[in-house]
Amino acid sequence: MNGSVKGKWSESDNKRFRSLLGKEEGVNKLGEYQFMWIECCLSKMEAKFPCYIEALKDLEVGKKFALECNDEIILKNNK
Repeated sequence: MNGSVKGKWSESDNKRFRSLLGKEEGVNKLGEYQFMWIECCLSKMEAKFPCYIEALKDLEVGKKFALECNDEIILKNNK
């Protein structure tokens, strides 16, 4: 591993994850919520997985967390 642990990833893992999410289709359409959404997803993945590489192995969990962040960030701020 590269210094990451479950709940506290290394800065390089954080950067890689943010970069990956920033390139996902539709993320650029989140506008002012893009940063908050990415940080929400990062926080959830960091708490679940010991590192970025392990997180990439379970895309279903990633999709679940993305939907949760949609509800927590976007829907909540548009009420």
